[in-house]
Amino acid sequence: SISSNEIGYYRLLNKNLPEELVALKKTPWLGILTSKNADDLSVDLGFRGETQSQFFGSFDPRPVGEVIKSLKLNFPKAGAFFVAGEAVFQFFCHEGIQRNNELNFYLLGFLLITFRFIFGTWRSGLAFVLTLLVMAITTFGTMSAFNIPIDLISSGLFLILAVAALEDYLFFCSEQLQRQTPWKKAMRKILVPSFFNSLTTILGFGSLAMTNMLIMKRFGIWAAFGSLIEWISCFIVLPALMMKLSFFRNLTDVKKAYRPDISTRFLNLKLNRNFARGLLFIFGTGLFALFHLNISGAPKDMMTAEHPFIQGLADLKASRGWEGIVQIIFEKAQDPPRNLIAKIEELENVTQVLSPNMIEEFFTKDLKGGIKSLALGDLQESDFFKSFFAKNGRSRALLYVKDTHTDSMMKFLKQVELICENKCFAASEAAAHAEFSERVPEAFIESFATSLALLGVVLVLLVRFLSQAPRPYLSVLLSSMWGPFLVLTLFWILNTKINFMACLFMSVLIGLAGDNAIQFLFASRKRNLYEGVLQRGSGSLIISLLIAGSCLIFLGSYFVSPRVYGVFLGIGILVSTFGDIWLLKAWRRNEASRPSQN
Repeated sequence: SISSNEIGYYRLLNKNLPEELVALKKTPWLGILTSKNADDLSVDLGFRGETQSQFFGSFDPRPVGEVIKSLKLNFPKAGAFFVAGEAVFQFFCHEGIQRNNELNFYLLGFLLITFRFIFGTWRSGLAFVLTLLVMAITTFGTMSAFNIPIDLISSGLFLILAVAALEDYLFFCSEQLQRQTPWKKAMRKILVPSFFNSLTTILGFGSLAMTNMLIMKRFGIWAAFGSLIEWISCFIVLPALMMKLSFFRNLTDVKKAYRPDISTRFLNLKLNRNFARGLLFIFGTGLFALFHLNISGAPKDMMTAEHPFIQGLADLKASRGWEGIVQIIFEKAQDPPRNLIAKIEELENVTQVLSPNMIEEFFTKDLKGGIKSLALGDLQESDFFKSFFAKNGRSRALLYVKDTHTDSMMKFLKQVELICENKCFAASEAAAHAEFSERVPEAFIESFATSLALLGVVLVLLVRFLSQAPRPYLSVLLSSMWGPFLVLTLFWILNTKINFMACLFMSVLIGLAGDNAIQFLFASRKRNLYEGVLQRGSGSLIISLLIAGSCLIFLGSYFVSPRVYGVFLGIGILVSTFGDIWLLKAWRRNEASRPSQN
């Protein structure tokens, strides 16, 4: 309403009745604050970005949880409300990090019970838990000293290191149980081969430091550091404890232990030579898969369809036609150029645009002269309108996009870049995830190739100095690397969504690949390699089953990716053991049949 000396604004939702929502159909907020049918209402909450808390970064997600809790109390009916947005995503990520902390305790409990079952004593599990605690305190304490943050990846560092460190300790316990070897002699027998086992694990994690992605580089460095500390804990700290406390000297009890009878006859089983040769095709399919992975790093891929955040996105998509918001940032504070906005609005992935000039046009429609200037001045002084302008001189427009999957987002972002011509750029959580995911293939290939190359160097050197002529270079390399290539093939066949976490789990698998071959080489020492297989093969099978079982802990993860990759890691451990024993024997026969060149 307008009078001679004042201007008044009427409320669109005067009585806050559902039928009043139809008034929003004539505003720029149709499809944003309400659905296309104007039958629901959204509330946009802004949270302060700065916090003094020492436990969080630039955003404390706890107020988001309080809002969700309040909504549940006021709207108890299922489906009465949905939540979505970047702050909500950060809150649920924090929830996921808390879940990882719980899984750490579940893993420790699983190990204590499993060790008691297999090795017959509680102290076998207790000793390993103590080494893990030394590793955790040292690693996380050092990270704290260097002010290294705990993020989505590093929150699972303890779990991954615990699984990766199992093998060395289990070989020691198996030596005590199988042959009742005194602890000092058993430690001397396992010490050096276990060092090389840990070395391959360290190199597997260290390969992540070669990537150009900071979050993965950081994880790789500290995972490698943690692996080194775990080896020191197992083979320096634990022996010192054994010397002082006789309680820990014999970690096994044959009478109380239950071990499946893996007889020599089972280890003597041989693969058909032609069949074993045929399995070499896995290297070809794995190499092909490496360059044809299904890369997807959208936030919605991290959680199940039943998760409240995913349900919120689904509701946005169904009722409004979009599931993500992208900000277009303009370098200058004047209203975003209309021609650029118009071009961006026509893009396939854009369903709606909200810009300062659109809001100005809505508020000053049908107004002229001084009245229009007065209304415009009021608008420009409002906090809402000021949110489109930054103190550094930039302005922004909001784009509501239909699809936040990596491929769709990257296509959209490249189109925006061409339209902007250095006058503007896109920024948002969804855009950051898409750009981050686009770098995953390169990082995955770099890490995979680097870790395999380093593993190959270690194995070649050990074969050279520990085996007799004709030395089984090729059979050891192929059998040790067959498992990781098979997992790559499964990724491709099953069209598994690959994100940055896949790099971490694959680095664990490659770090463990070749460990059995290393143990066999040291056990045979200049004799026939098959003697090493007979001596350590039974232990290798039990160990692989226990490690694969430990990988099932990842099924309790808050996020989808660790569940999927945890299963693949368990499968990878089992098929790698198959390669380390039976493929090694089959390919070794082929290699041994050739005349020696020495």
